[in-house]
Amino acid sequence: MPRADEKKILIVDNDSSSLTVYTAYLKRHPHLTIRTARNGYEALEIATQDNFDLIHINIQIPKLDGIETIKRLRMMSNYQYTPILVISTVCTKCSLIESKKAGGNEFIRVPISRENYLDKIEYYTSSNYRLETNRLF
Repeated sequence: MPRADEKKILIVDNDSSSLTVYTAYLKRHPHLTIRTARNGYEALEIATQDNFDLIHINIQIPKLDGIETIKRLRMMSNYQYTPILVISTVCTKCSLIESKKAGGNEFIRVPISRENYLDKIEYYTSSNYRLETNRLF
């Protein structure tokens, strides 16, 4: 039986080394369950099989890019308010605006330090974030 404080995170990235790094960062936290997807279609399929507390998505993924994947996730009733961290090595004003319009909560340019990344995960999976979000909707 899952713990009440257990959080589920979906990481979407086609780069094997990035998946390895982010998964290693998160596996140090015993109350996190991590699933991975390598493209947008796979992410959508996995998202229909479970309810994730946070989605980390690379904007530059194959088959269905990150922006379109975010838009489709936001159309699903169980992901309308789920925090989505948008990750990219490319940080342009256009990509920032596109990710925000699509429904991304935060745009993170890589490289990002382990501490900074884990701080963001902690914030977006915390009960404080949920309380703040509930006040907005």
